[in-house]
Amino acid sequence: MVTLGRNTMVMDTAVLIGDVQIEDGVAIFDHVVIRGGPGHHKGWEELEHPGQCGHTCGRALSHDHRSDGLCGGHNAIVHGSNVGDEVIVGMGAILLNGSKIGSGSVVAAGAVVTEGGFEAPENSLVAGVPATVKRVDGKFREYARRNAQTYMALRDRYISGSIQRVRGGLDLR
Repeated sequence: MVTLGRNTMVMDTAVLIGDVQIEDGVAIFDHVVIRGGPGHHKGWEELEHPGQCGHTCGRALSHDHRSDGLCGGHNAIVHGSNVGDEVIVGMGAILLNGSKIGSGSVVAAGAVVTEGGFEAPENSLVAGVPATVKRVDGKFREYARRNAQTYMALRDRYISGSIQRVRGGLDLR
């Protein structure tokens, strides 16, 4: 069963399947797929962005942890990973089963975080194929926090109707 919290925005091209719980104040943008089921999760442990775009930002809740201020970029895949609070997962990044990303970290676009024992401490910059921790610095947490605030403001504009959304198939001539 899909459960949505208050003040949550889910774009009409997003798909939520199975046992998924989304807490209050989450923004789920276009083409995001969140899948839950037996042995999976109740939130974003598995976050897939299949299409040309897809972006999610907010709070994720799983059966064993919760992430506040997690922002997943276009085409990012987070599969069976434990992601801390205030983390950016960059465009096209892939986080595989059992990997752990500490709070306040940034996973660079295109990074591939390998399965199993990969663990990034808090405030890390994670990049590369395969990904490694490139630097640890508190400024990454502030960057992730500002990024989340930007997308939460965008969510609020969508909810209020102040952003026009034009869907395909309309003749605007």
